[in-house]
Amino acid sequence: MQLPASFTRLALFVSTAFSGLVPTSTPSAASAKSMSTSPASSTNDASRPAVKWPEPITSYDVHVYWLPSSKKQRAEAVAMYRKAQQLFPHLLFGHIHDRPVGPHPYCMYEIDIHKAEDFSRFVPWVALNHGSLSVLIHPHSGDMVKDHTEYALWLGEKVPLDVGMLQEYQDYLTRRGEL
Repeated sequence: MQLPASFTRLALFVSTAFSGLVPTSTPSAASAKSMSTSPASSTNDASRPAVKWPEPITSYDVHVYWLPSSKKQRAEAVAMYRKAQQLFPHLLFGHIHDRPVGPHPYCMYEIDIHKAEDFSRFVPWVALNHGSLSVLIHPHSGDMVKDHTEYALWLGEKVPLDVGMLQEYQDYLTRRGEL
């Protein structure tokens, strides 16, 4: 079966975006303290129930975009990426893409949030530090199209994603029984 070119681009993005990547480290006491959002966070976390994602959400992605022609925005994006790695080393940081990839029409990188409690610390930090960059925050609910459209949150200007490419990939995975 011949796959559409857009599907091939998306499959390549999915297969390479995080190949071989792991969280950069475990949080140090200093970085964990800097992520505190209230005095209660310094109490014994074992006594508090674990925060869970509401069903059917399993995780969130944060995509940070910049224009390919803007060296200033690229520098801003890389500085934000490095600062986020320092403050949130336990998150999964994707590659920095200096060209459009998959359904994303601009340069970008992705940071994955797998724990609900990290969302409440990381997303407010992104809201205050994204500067001139556009940011897409979306869940993984099992519906890629809705995740990137109806369920998506935007900081800064909304970027026009290639939703048709997402639909093709979702249809392909559904036919294979992977969704």
